[in-house]
Amino acid sequence: MDNDRIREELAARRRPGAVLQRIGGLKQVASILTGGGIPGPLCALVEEAFAAPEHSRGYLVAQKRGDVGDKLAGLRDADWKRAGSTLLPQLAHSVASASKALAMRPYQDGLTRKPFRCPRSPATLADVRGRWLLRMTILLGDYDADIRWVAEHAAHLAGWWGSTDIGWLLAGALNLGDDTARDGHDILVATVLGEHPTGQMGRHVTQAFMSCESASGWEYVEKLLLSAQRQEGLRQVVLERVDEAHPMAFRRMLRLILEENLSRFSSVVRAADTWFGFQWDGSSGVALEPLLRRVLLFLEDPAARAAALQESDAETVYLALWSTAFDDVDAAIEPASALLAAPSVEIRFVATHFLVQSLWSSALRRLVHVIADPDLRVAARALDIFGADLEGSVDGARLFHNLEELIARVPKRGATLDRCAGMAVVEAEAPAYRGRVGARRQRIGGRFRATPPLHTRPRSARARLLPSTHRRSGTEVGQGHDHA
Repeated sequence: MDNDRIREELAARRRPGAVLQRIGGLKQVASILTGGGIPGPLCALVEEAFAAPEHSRGYLVAQKRGDVGDKLAGLRDADWKRAGSTLLPQLAHSVASASKALAMRPYQDGLTRKPFRCPRSPATLADVRGRWLLRMTILLGDYDADIRWVAEHAAHLAGWWGSTDIGWLLAGALNLGDDTARDGHDILVATVLGEHPTGQMGRHVTQAFMSCESASGWEYVEKLLLSAQRQEGLRQVVLERVDEAHPMAFRRMLRLILEENLSRFSSVVRAADTWFGFQWDGSSGVALEPLLRRVLLFLEDPAARAAALQESDAETVYLALWSTAFDDVDAAIEPASALLAAPSVEIRFVATHFLVQSLWSSALRRLVHVIADPDLRVAARALDIFGADLEGSVDGARLFHNLEELIARVPKRGATLDRCAGMAVVEAEAPAYRGRVGARRQRIGGRFRATPPLHTRPRSARARLLPSTHRRSGTEVGQGHDHA
């Protein structure tokens, strides 16, 4: 089917304003009065999203990261189910199933995401679920269509930002284990083979298969990867979604890469660099194999993972922290924090590197003190997290003081910071480093009253944060909330 006919079919199925009619109708009002319907905070978020210009709705939801979780943290499973039934009635069963599956989704997204999960943080799970449901409502809420039709037209419905989220919806459909699941599986397979008249290959396919609970879906993607041969593009499409896959699917993929010696391909090296954040230069896969073997061991053997945290090799320690956070980021924060006092600068660096990558609020408080680390490379890595307005979540006076001392320690010219623990240091040239520290100091400096140096004045005279209309609320660092 040509693209013009597909666009006509999409237009024929669309009912502009259908979502707002459902949430604003008499039935919804009556449901709210009797304790049903869509919870008020979620209803307000939907109305705000649909009030924005159509092209900017996805961006608006993205900007509400953290805020959505704060507003929806109190929702129960029954509330989510009712919300899905109202917002996406013809997809309700798949939406409810996908909402459960999202508990396995990492809390970070974007190009620099890490596959860390937070099973003990209701607010973060509510944020992941809430933003996903809002995006699905924006993309599909005005269409009169069932899940089979969505699977057939997913590539055309997703636009430039929705393929991953539709993939999670289809994963929910596959998890149902009924005729809908079998039909969805067949449609996706036909799409991959180029045998479906409407379906087009895209990220939604690999995301659906890798995020579902079915081992048959994982196996299909594994076969797809092996069949790629010299097709680096296809291999990259498969691998770039693996880190967001079901945790067991990721483990299987690591085994496959090792068994089939796939680390020799540049796409595998690039994917692994995204997963682990080592900032490699895309060199040979020879060094990748022992690294993947250690990660697989740590993911499957908690005792080996705990023992690795006591090792002297910085890379091994980092991989143990990473493997812990893969299933539970809260379990990794304290061990990483303890390593900040290690005598080895390499160990302190990888612990700092991990805490920065976690984007977790309890990590943020520790990183304020790391800026005072005697090694400028460690301090530089800690500095990376404070590029955003986060002073409301930490001891602002201490942060300002540490920045003041750090800029005094950075050479004015002629120095370059070497790599540490095999990783590059951002802005390694001294002038750029000084500029980065100075920019952060200047940004928060206006919030402080002029006072004597922190260490020379009595406690009562310490600098205080001035009132700010831009203070970010709560424990939200950028992507994750503590469970406390």
